[in-house]
Amino acid sequence: MNAGVFEYLTLDEQMKNKENAYKSFEIINIFEIGYLDALAYEGGNIVILSWWRMSIKNQERLLL
Repeated sequence: MNAGVFEYLTLDEQMKNKENAYKSFEIINIFEIGYLDALAYEGGNIVILSWWRMSIKNQERLLL
């Protein structure tokens, strides 16, 4: 989800990017795969990662 090899987005920036992506696509099918991962950072912050398989449609194509 980060921008490039040595360019890093903050968690808030990454979440905003995801939010914008979900506005562009309609989720047709979704299910969880694998197990959750927890990343603990210095300062007490923890991020939970989950893995999903999705079928999606591009909203722009639906509007044509």
